[in-house]
This record gives sequence, structure tokens and C-alpha cells, in this order.
Amino acid sequence: MSELRWSIIRRIYSIVAIQLLLTIAVGAIIASYDPTVSFLTRGGFAGFLLLFVAPFISMCLLASFCVHLVYI
Repeated sequence: MSELRWSIIRRIYSIVAIQLLLTIAVGAIIASYDPTVSFLTRGGFAGFLLLFVAPFISMCLLASFCVHLVYI
């Protein structure tokens, strides 16, 4: 029982570590690519607002879709 628990914990930590490394890699690629940097800095406040608001809107839409799936 204890060995199963530790294997699950190791698996979760390895998944989180891989996600963190991939996030850092994608961020480094985006930060070093000049057209992307100029696009993000040229957008001003509206660009940053869109970058922060769009994930929350899509998350709310996905959550409402998943709630409807449960009741079907």
C-alpha cells in the first residue's frame, strides 16, 4: 500500500517537473524570437489584457461545457 502511494507521488512530481521544463523551454524560445517580442511589446495594454483575459474566458467556457457533459 505504501509503495503504491510513493509510486503515484513520484509519477505526479515527474509530470509536474516535465511541465515546468517545457514551460521554461517555450518561454525561452518565445523570448528569443524577435517577431514575437515585438508583437507582444507593440500591443500595449490591450495586448496584455487580451493575454490575461483570454485564458480565463476559455477556462470558463470549458468548465460550463464539462458541467453539461456530467448531466447528459
